[in-house]
Amino acid sequence: MRHTSTLQQRLTSKWRSAPAFTLVEMLVASVAGAVLIVLVAQMATSGLQTVGLAGGRMVSASKMHDLRSRLAADLALVPDPQVSGNTGQPTLRLEASAGAWTLDLWQPAPGPNAAWKQVHYQWLRSKQTLVRSESIVGTPPASSRPDPQTLVTGLIDWQVECLADPAQPAGPREWNEATRLPATLLCRASLSSIREEGRREDQQPASEKGRDYEWRLPIAGGGGSAP
Repeated sequence: MRHTSTLQQRLTSKWRSAPAFTLVEMLVASVAGAVLIVLVAQMATSGLQTVGLAGGRMVSASKMHDLRSRLAADLALVPDPQVSGNTGQPTLRLEASAGAWTLDLWQPAPGPNAAWKQVHYQWLRSKQTLVRSESIVGTPPASSRPDPQTLVTGLIDWQVECLADPAQPAGPREWNEATRLPATLLCRASLSSIREEGRREDQQPASEKGRDYEWRLPIAGGGGSAP
């Protein structure tokens, strides 16, 4: 019995003499833990932002590549109005204003009837979208034409200038001549840097951090001089 009592006393004495955490040590540990959590959260946020930025760049580059290819292919089919058989009519018409832009192209339509195909591009600043549609001139009626195809969303700014010489730095932003075509279209685009470019509520805050693009696209029947 005495042996058991002595053992209990030794255990109790050892437990009481064990070092304990002080209030200061506990506060330091808590602060260090909080700082570590903040650092981990910041690293995770930075990583997500980097991934999102890289994804946004890939989306933007893909959209601009597709738009450039589509527009270049259409311009390659526009004939010189003086030799096209479309007497007295332009084969390219460009109109621009502060908040809108339209481009109409006339191309010989495939088939035995020698009809004309009209390709229509339109950009509206309010919607920040660029759309394309096409139809055979005269048929079908405008009300039954296919819906326009959206080529790009999040297009903050879109400007096109007509160059008589590809080396010119600038040119007129409108064109409606029935006797000649410009040699090149100078296109400048500013695209939103966010991934969800189609969301209007996200486009507005991103309007000051868009990516800029510039192309010089030749016109197949362009470059002729005025008579």
